[in-house]
Amino acid sequence: MMFNSIIESIPVKPYYRDEQADVVIYCADCRDILPCILDKSIDLVLTDPPYGISYQYAGYDDNPKLYSELIVFLIYEANRLCNNLIFIWQSMKQCNNWHLWFPEGWRIFAGIKNFSQFLPTTIQYSWDPIIFWDNSPNKNRAIAGQRDYHIGNTAKYIAEKSLGHPCPRPQNTVEYIISISSEPDNLILDPFLGSGTTAYCAKKLGRRCIGIEIEEKYCAIAAKRLSQSVMRL
Repeated sequence: MMFNSIIESIPVKPYYRDEQADVVIYCADCRDILPCILDKSIDLVLTDPPYGISYQYAGYDDNPKLYSELIVFLIYEANRLCNNLIFIWQSMKQCNNWHLWFPEGWRIFAGIKNFSQFLPTTIQYSWDPIIFWDNSPNKNRAIAGQRDYHIGNTAKYIAEKSLGHPCPRPQNTVEYIISISSEPDNLILDPFLGSGTTAYCAKKLGRRCIGIEIEEKYCAIAAKRLSQSVMRL
C-alpha cells in the first residue's frame, strides 16, 4: 500500500510531515481519523492511550465513565486496520476489565522499569502492562528469540518529562517492540502519539509512521523531535 494513497484518504491536513521518511502527524481526535484509513493498510499498531483513571492531561478529559467506549473503539479500529501485531499500553488499575475488552488470545508484554517511583501503594508498580495480540491469519507463527518483556531506561524516561508531556514512554522499550514486531519500511500507527516517541523510534529504525495526537501542545513537541536529526539504524 502506497503511503501517499493512505494520506490522501484522510481529509485532514497533516500537522507535520516528513516526506523523505514517510512520517506524518495529525493534530486531531483519532476517532475522526481512524475510520478514514484504508482497511489492512497498517503493519503494526503501537500506542499508549489514556487510562480512564482521571489522569490530568493538558486538555483531554480522562473520564473513567467514558473509557470503555474509547478502548472498544480503538480495539475495533486496530483490528480493522492491522493484519499483524497490536500493542496497547494499559494501567494495572484496569486489569479487571481486560477480559471484557481485548480479543481472544491477548497476552501481556511487560514493560519493566529500571527505576520505580515510590507511590502510595502497598507493593510498588515496577512494570507496565502492554496488552498485545496477533491479528495476522497465522497466529501461531514464530518470531525466534524474542521476549515478552523489556527493561526500559525509566530513569531517563523520568528526565524526559522535561519535554513537556506528563507520561512519556521509555524510548528503548519502544525501539525494542518496533524492532521485534515490524520490518524496515513497514507502516506503524500510533493513534495516541503524545510527545512522539513511537514516530521518533520508527524514523530511527527505518519504518514509516502515522501518528495522531489530540493536544496541539504535544504535537508541537513531537514535531520538534522529528524535525531534529535522527540517525537511522
